[in-house]
Amino acid sequence: MNRQPQTKCPPSSERKYSENRMYYEKLADKYHIIQYLPLLCLVLLTILTVFFGYRSMQGDNFRYLFKTLKDNPVSLDANYEDISYAAGSGVDFTLYKDELAVIGDGRMTLYTLSGDLRFRHNAKSTAAAYAVSEKYIAVYTPGAKGLSVYNSFGCVFEETFKQPVRSVAVSDSGRLAVCLKGEGTTEIEIFDADFEREMSFRLENGVVYDMDLSPNGDKLIVTSLATVGGAYYTELTLWDVSSEKTVASEKIDAKKPISTGFFADGRFYAAVQGNICFYQANGKKAETVSLAAQEYAVVCDGETLSVLRNTSHVTTYSKRGNLLAEFSLSESVFSLKYRDGIYYTVSDTRIALYSENGEEIGGCPISSGLIDFFILADGSLLLCYVSETERILPFS
Repeated sequence: MNRQPQTKCPPSSERKYSENRMYYEKLADKYHIIQYLPLLCLVLLTILTVFFGYRSMQGDNFRYLFKTLKDNPVSLDANYEDISYAAGSGVDFTLYKDELAVIGDGRMTLYTLSGDLRFRHNAKSTAAAYAVSEKYIAVYTPGAKGLSVYNSFGCVFEETFKQPVRSVAVSDSGRLAVCLKGEGTTEIEIFDADFEREMSFRLENGVVYDMDLSPNGDKLIVTSLATVGGAYYTELTLWDVSSEKTVASEKIDAKKPISTGFFADGRFYAAVQGNICFYQANGKKAETVSLAAQEYAVVCDGETLSVLRNTSHVTTYSKRGNLLAEFSLSESVFSLKYRDGIYYTVSDTRIALYSENGEEIGGCPISSGLIDFFILADGSLLLCYVSETERILPFS
């Protein structure tokens, strides 16, 4: 009798171990590529960053990053020092990237809020006027031919034009508009963020009073005073810089221009004697409001427009022209600023703070001779005098 060879089956525990081992080996073979995914994602992110964000990968951007990490504007109690400078009575001030720019007497000087001198540069003019944006500060003198442009680290562009400079505007994107007044003609030259000439517009008549570039630099609004047959009027012109076309044009009869400017979303306004006109981004008029006073001052914060008239009456409008607030101050003031729902007013002897409904909520006395003041990131105020600054806490 022949016996068939018998195959011994492994015990059930061994079979289970073998099956589990094969399962995990197959799973490991299948998903071993996962360990390379973080590296692949990093490579892909680097390629996309270089391809789409190469303009941001510039030396100045890294310098700004280092500056931001080094100077924390919120911790001013520990870092702030009074700033001293040698400037004449015609000096101007502006706050640029949380630092103080002192403009005048032929120089542009930038100080950190800790009192350190960032740089000092002799401008190509007496530095009697300036235009500021998130990108640059442009310094010039109306009637002179020189222009100097700065960032936080020094002068980045200078130009001497053939014709006198009348006005300058700078967008947050870095685009620059320069109004040049020639013999019988007015020309506006447009420069891109790298200071290359892009195009020019010509005004056949009128004297430019004010102009502004939209935040992204795609639109230019100009108000000018013109006359015909002995009658005067304000001429408003809106250009599309990208297409080099006139988007809108309007004549406002028997009114002299006061100021014009853009809101953050591209809407804009034109302030003339006794009226303020509000426009949509496409140039269509949205609203016109009448004011009791012919002369007044306006403050635009990008979302609202505040009006100070008769030195003691405040009205605030939305970017669509809707009335948001109206109240009278307790005293005559010469300066008004608005931020985060609080009005800051300055008289000869004190600074007062008002809520949106006109209630006085704070204030403090100040020394005489104040030229300008700025609202800092921590809510404190930077007071600028002829030769030095002082920082105060209005609610203390």
